[in-house]
Amino acid sequence: MGTKAWQSKTKRLIKIWIKDRMLPNTAKQVQLDLLIEDFSNWQKATTDLAKENASLHSQIRSLAKQIQLIQEAEKVALEECSSLRSMADKLQATLSKRCDFEDENGRLKEQIQQMKKSADALEQEHKNQITEAIKEIEVSDQMHKNEICRLKEESQQQAKREISLLEKSLQEKDSELRHLQKQLADMARDKHTEIVKLRLEYDAKLLKLQKSNVAKSLNTPSSHSNSDIFRKKLQAAKSQSEKDIASLKDKITQLERQVQKYQQQDQQCTNRQPLSLKRKRF
Repeated sequence: MGTKAWQSKTKRLIKIWIKDRMLPNTAKQVQLDLLIEDFSNWQKATTDLAKENASLHSQIRSLAKQIQLIQEAEKVALEECSSLRSMADKLQATLSKRCDFEDENGRLKEQIQQMKKSADALEQEHKNQITEAIKEIEVSDQMHKNEICRLKEESQQQAKREISLLEKSLQEKDSELRHLQKQLADMARDKHTEIVKLRLEYDAKLLKLQKSNVAKSLNTPSSHSNSDIFRKKLQAAKSQSEKDIASLKDKITQLERQVQKYQQQDQQCTNRQPLSLKRKRF
C-alpha cells in the first residue's frame, strides 16, 4: 500500500483513540501528554509499518519473480512431464508389443515343436511306405522276370510253330509249283507234239493237193477254201495253246511270288524274334 493510505489509516486510528481517551464528564479535555506519547508511538509504529511494508513489497516482488520462475519451471516441467508421459506411453506400447511378441514367439515355438513332431512322424511313415514300396517293387520285379521268361518261352514256341507251319506251307507250295511246272512241261510237250503233228498233216495234205490232177484245177477254189479252213483251225489251236501256256506261266509266276513272300515272312520272323522278346521284356 502507499503512504497516503497509511496516513489516512493513522488519522482514523487517532480519531478512534481520541474517542476512547475522552473523559466521560469533560468531553473537550484531553490528556495532552498521553496524546503526544501515543501519537509518537503511533508515528513510530507507522514508520515501522511503512518500513515493514516496503520490505514486504520487496519480498512480494521477489516472490512474484520466484512465482513467475516457478510458473515457467512448472510449464517446462509440465512439457517435460507430457513428453515423459508420451515417452512412457510409447515405452508401455513397446513393452506391450514385446509381451505380445514374446507370447507369439512362445506360441510359435510350440507350433514348431508340434510341426517337428508331426514331421518326424511323417518321415517315419514315409520311410515305412518306401520300405513297403521297395518290397513290392522287388516282388513285382521278380514276377515280371518270371512273366518275361514265360513269354519268352511262349514266343519261342510260337515262333517255332509258325516256322514249322511256314516250312510246311512252303513245302506244299514248292511241291505244287513243281507239279504245275511238270503239268506245264507236259502240256507244252503235248501242244508241241500236236502242233508238229498238225503241221505234218498240213504239209502232207498240201503236198497231196499239189500232186493232184491238173484237171481238177477248176476245183482249186474249194481246195483253197479247205486249206484256209485247215489253216484257221491250226491257228486257233496254236492261239489256244499259247493262251494256255501264258495262263500257266502266270500261275507259275504267282506261285513263285507266293513262295518268295513266304520265304520273306519266314526270314522276317526269324529276324524279328529277338526284337519281340526285347519288347515283351521291356
